[in-house]
Amino acid sequence: MRILGLLSIFLLTSFLGCVFGKITNYDDNKENKNKVSNKIVINDTDRTSLLNRTYSVLFDNDYDSIMFDYSLRDAYLVAKPKLHKKRFRKSYEISPDSGSYISIDLLAGDIFNDGSKYLLLNRSFEGADIHTDLFKIDGNKLECIISYKPEYYQDYFDYRYQIKDVNRDGKKDLIIYWLYSTCIDRDMCNVYLKIGDSSTFSEKHEFINPTFSFKEGVVRCYQHYSIDGGMLYKYIWNGLEPDPIEYIYIDFENKGQYIRSDKAFSDYNDVKGERLESLPREYKKGEYYKQFIKSGAY
Repeated sequence: MRILGLLSIFLLTSFLGCVFGKITNYDDNKENKNKVSNKIVINDTDRTSLLNRTYSVLFDNDYDSIMFDYSLRDAYLVAKPKLHKKRFRKSYEISPDSGSYISIDLLAGDIFNDGSKYLLLNRSFEGADIHTDLFKIDGNKLECIISYKPEYYQDYFDYRYQIKDVNRDGKKDLIIYWLYSTCIDRDMCNVYLKIGDSSTFSEKHEFINPTFSFKEGVVRCYQHYSIDGGMLYKYIWNGLEPDPIEYIYIDFENKGQYIRSDKAFSDYNDVKGERLESLPREYKKGEYYKQFIKSGAY
């Protein structure tokens, strides 16, 4: 009986290997559930056969991970015939079975103008479990360079991205926007800076309600929950790091005036700095200065 049991396990393992045909290990850490491994090989050549697979019947124990694997394979097979183009983008949904759906948004091609092919992939499983991944493509081999899953609770997800030179070093960087929606909406943003000519990126830099000035290499932000009236603040890029330059607060003791400081305060009574008769003009170009001014209304 023991021999039969071992034989059954061996046959089942072999069967799964044939079905998947890839090199992938999933992270067991709960916070990184469904995160793909660094390298994956996609041997599927026929998208129709992939779509006809009924994964839910075979893999009930790891259903979510299988669905994300399924959607990655499908996205690659959709993008593969278009990789000769500079850029190819497509948004669509797939339903691997009658009880679930996955929303996919992909951008593929030489999207960072460095001669390499990439697949930027956003996957949302039934509108809740959301992942954004950047893969470098080498034939049918994918290397995961960036993998991100929002760690905050959201009522809904507003996914946007830009590929721009943020820190003025001549390299295209990746900017991912997402909405943190609780009692107060926050337009969050993660920046990944491209390093040199290789397919290497920095760790994420997170900003709250940002307005980017790509020509200046400056980021202006509005934070409305850390202090009465909120605050405006400005970063300037120093290589791969954003350095805070100044913080501006509403002067509640003098109507229509503001206080500029080189420090961040969490209590209005502690705020000290230069008094301003009006808000600096550069902040009026931002997307959030009206909210800041409204916070100081009497």
